[in-house]
Amino acid sequence: MKYFKCTAGATKLILSDCQLDDDALMEVTSSLLLGGRELKLEDLDLSDNLIQAVGCKHVAAILLSTKIKRINLSKNPMMLAEGFQEICKAVHSNRHIQSLDFHECGIDLSGATGWQETLEDIK
Repeated sequence: MKYFKCTAGATKLILSDCQLDDDALMEVTSSLLLGGRELKLEDLDLSDNLIQAVGCKHVAAILLSTKIKRINLSKNPMMLAEGFQEICKAVHSNRHIQSLDFHECGIDLSGATGWQETLEDIK
């Protein structure tokens, strides 16, 4: 992960099935957000990795700092409700989001209903 670099003009970043864990995702986030340049990133695919709740905080930082439209976090079964709620908080602040994919992320019914509760807490 030392050599990860994303150009400012990139609109799509696909890192699916890369075995990214929370530490690796922190490096990705740092690379994306360093330099204070405005990213044109619209699509981010982090599907089929090892992202947990801490990693979702890094994804939330990306959401809060970009005008990203689509994020695929599917097949991250260790994300669970706690990670899902981190993303919910960030989505509330990013009005550009058009699509989120959370299938097979270990989110049960109580975690899914946490979306509404999280948004109510923010208000």
